[in-house]
Amino acid sequence: MPFFYVALFTWALVAGNGVGPLFSIPNKITSGWSIGYVFCSTILATIGGNATFAVNMADITRYAKNPRSSAIAQAFALPICITMIELLGTLMAATAQVVYGEVLWNPLTIILLWNNRTAKFFAGFLFAFATIATNITGNSIPFAHDIMGIFPKYLNFRRGQIICAILGFAMNPWVIQARASRFFNFVGGYSIFLGPLVGIILCDYFIIRKAKPYNMLHLYKTNGLYWYWKGCNPRALTAWMVGVTPLLPGLIYNINSNIKMGKGILEFYTLGWLDGLVIAALTYYLLCLAFPFATLTVDGSHVVVEAKDEESVMDTSAEGKPADVIAAKEIQ
Repeated sequence: MPFFYVALFTWALVAGNGVGPLFSIPNKITSGWSIGYVFCSTILATIGGNATFAVNMADITRYAKNPRSSAIAQAFALPICITMIELLGTLMAATAQVVYGEVLWNPLTIILLWNNRTAKFFAGFLFAFATIATNITGNSIPFAHDIMGIFPKYLNFRRGQIICAILGFAMNPWVIQARASRFFNFVGGYSIFLGPLVGIILCDYFIIRKAKPYNMLHLYKTNGLYWYWKGCNPRALTAWMVGVTPLLPGLIYNINSNIKMGKGILEFYTLGWLDGLVIAALTYYLLCLAFPFATLTVDGSHVVVEAKDEESVMDTSAEGKPADVIAAKEIQ
């Protein structure tokens, strides 16, 4: 695929005699928003479109041999490869304006206008291959892991992937990609649910747990450190709902534009991924301060340490209090 993208990039430069009018087209914004605001909203839409990879990355990196290899792959794949793909799409749209007289946002539409049937075939084949590979890693594998964890008695990894494939067709993705505005609205729509989730994850790991390693044993133990309330963390669920709720009016407007909404609501929704992230992270932090939970344990010398084994969570300190109770007070 990298060679194919290089070939498309080369074709765009040659056909358009350079980058074409890409950097000389005057700004034409009819919505009444400022250039800076539109620029920020576009950047956040791009982030939201790739937020699934950020959230689901653990489902892929779990197969890595060591943390270093997964870190290198993420450092290369997300910022570099995705940036190059976005740049290629922009360049091909500008080239289409020079060659075909109109801006075509979908590279497949441009390929259909080529005169070389062989080039069309290989380009279509490689795009199909890239689509399948992307959906397997970005959607099928994470979905299968998640639904298998929710219904382990009834579903396995293979059944989870089959369900994901069926739901994928049921969503009619070809309808979503029919128009650029529709695709943009779809990406912005589901990203408002992922932004708060990312905010909670970042806050929980870097602020609440101070970037300390998780206790792997207790991840799979009933009534362990991560069991919370009947296996659910009410603080995280509440924070997620608080982060998503203010963005729902904008989502409703995108689904049905006949419903009148204030400009402020729409502007807030346009930056929804970042807004949801900040609101959910702040809410989660405040809830953890108000209702702390045990993340650390205390040994006999009253030194705060990480829980290392199954028994350490319920060990009793020199004061005769359960270690997890003292740990909860340490968070305050």
